[in-house]
Amino acid sequence: MQNSRYYPFERNRYFYGKLLTVRDFEAEQNYVMDKRRLMNRLLFGSGIITGLKVDKIDFHTISIQSGAALDNLGREIIVPAPITTRLSLIDGFAQNDSNRELYLCLAYSERGREPVHTLERNNESIGDLSEHNRVQEVYQLILKDNPAEFEQYGTMQLKEQRVNFYQDERVKMFMKGPKYAQAGIPFDLHIYVVKTNAEAQVILDCKLEMDGVQLQSGSDRLTYNDSGNTTRKEYRIDSQFIARQNGNQAVIRIVDATIRVDGQAISIREEIKFPIEVIEQPDQKIWQDYSERSLEDALDDRPAMICLAKISLIRSRSTYSIDQVDPVPFRDYVRNTSDLYRLGLLAGTNESEDQSGVQASTTPLPTFEPDAPAIDPCADEDEISLLLRQQPASEQNTQQVRSGVIELSLSGSKTHNVLFSKGENAVSEEIEHGLGAGSVYLTVGLWEEEAGKIFAGNQDVFDHTPYESSLPQVKLGTVQYPEKGTFRIGAKVFVPSGPATLRIQWWAVKAVEV
Repeated sequence: MQNSRYYPFERNRYFYGKLLTVRDFEAEQNYVMDKRRLMNRLLFGSGIITGLKVDKIDFHTISIQSGAALDNLGREIIVPAPITTRLSLIDGFAQNDSNRELYLCLAYSERGREPVHTLERNNESIGDLSEHNRVQEVYQLILKDNPAEFEQYGTMQLKEQRVNFYQDERVKMFMKGPKYAQAGIPFDLHIYVVKTNAEAQVILDCKLEMDGVQLQSGSDRLTYNDSGNTTRKEYRIDSQFIARQNGNQAVIRIVDATIRVDGQAISIREEIKFPIEVIEQPDQKIWQDYSERSLEDALDDRPAMICLAKISLIRSRSTYSIDQVDPVPFRDYVRNTSDLYRLGLLAGTNESEDQSGVQASTTPLPTFEPDAPAIDPCADEDEISLLLRQQPASEQNTQQVRSGVIELSLSGSKTHNVLFSKGENAVSEEIEHGLGAGSVYLTVGLWEEEAGKIFAGNQDVFDHTPYESSLPQVKLGTVQYPEKGTFRIGAKVFVPSGPATLRIQWWAVKAVEV
């Protein structure tokens, strides 16, 4: 597409006696389409609107549900009927015959319909030719092998940054972390080793040096060494830091780096720096950067296709079998705010019960001044609370927060903080959260101490990924006693393995009107 920005807009001006040509009729169509597509890009973004679920049928075949999507150029993509196809028949499979991880993408396409005869082109008689009378908007399925095309783009660049420190045709290594940090608040830095060929032998050994931050968890000596026999193409090394003082420019550097790829020593001459700006309120800075973007910056150059699934393969010489299908790995969705509102997933309805008998939310929508940030209906609790703190003082709530760590025994012994333990269930003693009487918002997470991670929610969503938990499968819950200002934590273990004692982090949040 020659004009991916669509503007400036031009439309036909009609007058009596005007000679209309092909150019004029095309301008009429383009004026309407380009305006609609530009608004799609700016108001809705790109992603799956509905459907398009990808499932594994057998070792060679997948199915794709009918659905609709918007690509990054604002063009609507419709899959009108379910698809069942062998993976080897999709474009791009032959070019990636050695890769064990492929990304199934959906792209906009067009094709001609209804061939008709024409005898003239550009006012020149050139004989009997055939032209298509219609243009049909269709779709194309493509298999890609490079997730980096989808990872770092658009609005994510406002909060994250990525520093590459080595790349060739076999492997790439880079650091990813936040652009901004707040003094005293931990943040994560990730170092990625991504292999183009899973059999490539890669060795990384380096040391981290820090100015303005200190290491919270992990090691300042980072190593990665594989034999080349693993099918794992991506490896992530995690470290956690705390910034020391607001108003400073913190820097994390890689020094003493040793890199070997397939036995070849790689020399890195340039100093590798990861700068972080330490400021008082990073979220307000991100919101400011977002709202002040220019039109050119808002129309980012992300690939004009939607990633539907990550497909893991088992390769054996010239054959393959599908091992696993992970849907929408980059979480590309377009949300319908009206539907979320009716379903009660977006708080704000005044009706206590709709006609279907489903109980609806009675929480009123927060009110904002004209220049206050809007709430994303898909944001999580932390994001919403941060946005609420950006409201004017007349509309603002302040929050009190308490947190702590308990150890919960699953062995049946009467150890610290255990009321009883029976089979695969355990419940803690009453815990005083320190926020006084009244209801609070409670959330809990499970520590994996060796890796320095806290898992919240369902751990199994990380199975078969580089972030898989070594902890037993545990469901956590809480019960609180508002009159006493206390609560209990309960745990149920589904797989009786792992440590006999769980280390659980808890947070209690209470809103106070000002």
